[in-house]
Amino acid sequence: EQITPVKLMVNVSEPNFTKIKKGNDVSVKLDVYGEEEFVGKVILDEIEPLEECEQTFADDRKLTAEDELNSVVGLSSVKKQILRYKKLYSLDPLDMHMVFAGNSGTEKEKVARITGRILYENNILPTQKFVLCDREQLLSNVKDLVKEARGGVLYVKEAHTLCYGNEDISSKEVVSFLAKSIDVYKDFCLILAGNTKEMDEFLNANIELKSRVLKYVHFED
Repeated sequence: EQITPVKLMVNVSEPNFTKIKKGNDVSVKLDVYGEEEFVGKVILDEIEPLEECEQTFADDRKLTAEDELNSVVGLSSVKKQILRYKKLYSLDPLDMHMVFAGNSGTEKEKVARITGRILYENNILPTQKFVLCDREQLLSNVKDLVKEARGGVLYVKEAHTLCYGNEDISSKEVVSFLAKSIDVYKDFCLILAGNTKEMDEFLNANIELKSRVLKYVHFED
């Protein structure tokens, strides 16, 4: 049966576009015709350019921080808490400090970085800065670390290792400075992260921090 010649428009991905030449032989199979093959030649039609605002592709869309959070595998309760806190912070940005408690390997740092972006994208924090530190770094230079984190997130990993004994005066001074920084500086988010049991003990032993860091996020295994 003779089929009337037709023009078939095909979208070509950018990496392959330079390989396509006018006049090239081409063969095409269509699902509705099974294994039957149709042959023809390439023509390059000029197409009206899209308006600038329309020149986007769904696969290339820049993910928002909330998109990235929702793409994290598991942690459904954590995601719900973070998004609920985001709404609260929009009303009261002065109460944005958090505890991330859970075992190692539960994506605490990853979620903390995403949380910082969420706070930035919702105009709760002025920058996307994320300053990560541990006990030794805080003991060496807590003032500079807080200063550096202003406008963004100060993430303290294994925070429970701070101030573990009454004899540890230096750690107690760091904890006291962090608590005072929360009172003085209203433009940063402090996230204290560590293992659940140890973090609970740490907070119970340091009421000045516990009374200021009121949002507690538990990361299940």
